[in-house]
Amino acid sequence: MIKWGASKFEIQLMAKIVDRAIQDLDLNPEKRGVFMMDLEACHVSGNPLDLNALLYANRSDFAHDVLGIHHHINRKTGVLKDLFVPRMSLRERA
Repeated sequence: MIKWGASKFEIQLMAKIVDRAIQDLDLNPEKRGVFMMDLEACHVSGNPLDLNALLYANRSDFAHDVLGIHHHINRKTGVLKDLFVPRMSLRERA
C-alpha cells in the first residue's frame, strides 16, 4: 500500500518540479495531479528523492527521473519497478 505524508515543504518542491516538467518536457497540464502523486508515492514509499537536486537538475537527468518515475511507479505500492533508479535518489547519492 502506498504511504503518503510528504511534508508541506516537500509538497511545495514537488509542485515546482511538476510545473517545470509541464513546461520543459511539454507534459499535459491536465496530468499535473498524476505527476504530483507519482513523485510523492516514490519519495515517501521507499525511494526518497533529493527533491532540491531534482528541481535544478540538468534537462537530461530531470527528464530521466520525472518520466522514469511516472512510467515505472507501481500505483498500488508506490515502489519503483523494472529496476528503475532515479538519478536524484537519496540512496544513490549518499
